[in-house]
Amino acid sequence: MFAAAVGTFAAYKAGPFQEAAGQTYVLFRKTWMKVPIRLAAFGCGFYVANQLKTRLFPRLNVEYYRKGGINPNIYLANQDLISKFRFFENGEA
Repeated sequence: MFAAAVGTFAAYKAGPFQEAAGQTYVLFRKTWMKVPIRLAAFGCGFYVANQLKTRLFPRLNVEYYRKGGINPNIYLANQDLISKFRFFENGEA
């Protein structure tokens, strides 16, 4: 949800840049060019938001430091997001 909202915001903010580029370059005035530019802005915003969610935001939590701080999963950015939904793994109920 957060990543999609950031991606949508980035796509919205790409509009004025495209209009300014359209005044200089003819290619950016084409109707079909609106889609790839805003799609690229959405993709970049979505990627950055996912990186923030998995790399930066856990470090802002107090529980992160109570568990020992940097561990191999955080250091290597190995986030197993699906494991949060596995209920019967390792004998845990």
